[in-house]
Amino acid sequence: MEFHHIGVAYASLEKAYKECLPFAPQTYESLAPKIFHVASQKVNVCFIPLGTRGTGFFELIEPTGEGSQVANFLRRNIRYYHTGFLTVDLDSTVIELQNMGFKLLEIFPSEPFDHARCAFLVSATGTLFELIEKPDLVQGR
Repeated sequence: MEFHHIGVAYASLEKAYKECLPFAPQTYESLAPKIFHVASQKVNVCFIPLGTRGTGFFELIEPTGEGSQVANFLRRNIRYYHTGFLTVDLDSTVIELQNMGFKLLEIFPSEPFDHARCAFLVSATGTLFELIEKPDLVQGR
């Protein structure tokens, strides 16, 4: 697995983008954010690279409806949502994590990742993790 992003919930992507922009490379400031609508999750998301090396991202997440899990988090004043990792083989990584006590919540195709298969899992302590299947991932770069 390879770290990809930290998902943070916001009521407004516009405000979130402005708040997180200081942590992105300067060249990113002139770009408009690419916003993805993730219908299955009832959210809009955009990604901002972290630091100058681009080794990870903030995923800014905005609920689009009352049925959104993210809206529930925001109502409870919880902003941290999840940590995302890339994996070569989603199925084997899910099994490995389940054997370590993680609970699989769902597997779904995700629009921001070109409809790649993704999974949400929760740890025994309640921390949410996202796996993104990327078969061409080169490990240990």
